Amino acid sequence: MNHQEVENELRFLMQWRNNGISFIPGSPGVEMLNACSKMLLNASDKILNDPNINIGNLFKYGENQGDQEFRENLAHFLTDEYGDDVKSSNLMVTAGATQGLHAILTILCDKKTPVFIEDPTYFLASRMIKDDLQINTIPVQGDETGMIPECLEKALVSYKDQKQNVTCEPSSRFWAAVYLVPVFSNPTGWTYTEERCKKLVLVARKYNILLIAEDVYNLIYFQDACPPKRLLSYDLATDPDYTGGNVLSNGTFSKIFAPSIRLGWIEGPAKLLCPIYESFLTWSGGSFNHYMAKVMSHLLSSGALTEHTEWLRVSYKKRLAALCDTLDEYKPTDWQYHRPKGGFFVWVTFPEHISALEFLRFARERYDVTFLPGICCSPTLGSKNSARLAFSSLNEDAIVSGLKKLILAYEKFTKSKKNELA
Repeated sequence: MNHQEVENELRFLMQWRNNGISFIPGSPGVEMLNACSKMLLNASDKILNDPNINIGNLFKYGENQGDQEFRENLAHFLTDEYGDDVKSSNLMVTAGATQGLHAILTILCDKKTPVFIEDPTYFLASRMIKDDLQINTIPVQGDETGMIPECLEKALVSYKDQKQNVTCEPSSRFWAAVYLVPVFSNPTGWTYTEERCKKLVLVARKYNILLIAEDVYNLIYFQDACPPKRLLSYDLATDPDYTGGNVLSNGTFSKIFAPSIRLGWIEGPAKLLCPIYESFLTWSGGSFNHYMAKVMSHLLSSGALTEHTEWLRVSYKKRLAALCDTLDEYKPTDWQYHRPKGGFFVWVTFPEHISALEFLRFARERYDVTFLPGICCSPTLGSKNSARLAFSSLNEDAIVSGLKKLILAYEKFTKSKKNELA
């Protein structure tokens, strides 16, 4: 199977609609979104009916970096949630993580900048970088603790040797970047270890490259008092080899509130943030989502978002338990998986001879149940015998019912394959 065939299958999957059960959407469930309605109505009412509101300020372009009050409230919220100090001066408003990634790559990088990516990785981000921005993507080997620093360093050196004009000298644009999802990864659910994060930061400093951490699932954690430390927290200004920063954290309210509000943030040092919010892109447009930042600022300051996020963690933990408990009880003995500590996804591996894509077609056509085949997440067309199961958009009953259907489909599928070989 080639890249175009996988691309065609992926587009079909994303557009496919029926009454079956889908483990594909990595988005909040309907119940979670319903809870946002009243919160938004109340916050909007408070803002618009405030006798002291400055309407001119409310409906203008807004500050390039983002509304100061919002950034201060967001900094307090993230400091409490992360268990780590976040400064408002290190935050910038975006229209969500996808737009944030686009801004980072177009302003801090250029088309000549290679972007090194995980394998497997978030399937749409890698395609946006490669196809939309026409930037060269280079997959790097990883394992259950993340991208392997030694493999990244080897790939960087190899690329430099091939491109004789590449220089690691500091400039306004980075000569290379790395895109990764280090906490509760999409698609695997894995989280980078502390040792792995530290080594990646050392590599980034050594070669003067940019690490872009997609920190969108961090606050959906289930087991500990705080989420795993974000990659940015290992890029310390107090380190003797610190040169102003090599890591950006790309966040969003899409997973902890609602995707349609189109609001997110980039966190990072001034050296990296200033070129973005001082660019002509932001000079022309101002804040990327000024009004919604004002609305969210109220939800942050009132404590409503904190309460909502706590409820989400409880709800998603139950959904994960429904999926994993069902797997533990009913899964075939040749399925392998690990139970993640947060996020939206469980990564299941079948025997090597099983094509997850072929199995998907069988399950979709005969049992009305779908999942994302691992090959769709792999830039090298690997992970052919793996599947990403997203549990966030389904209630517990649908998860159990859908997974039982999927297991039954697998039993019928493998039996049919054996009959073909007989």
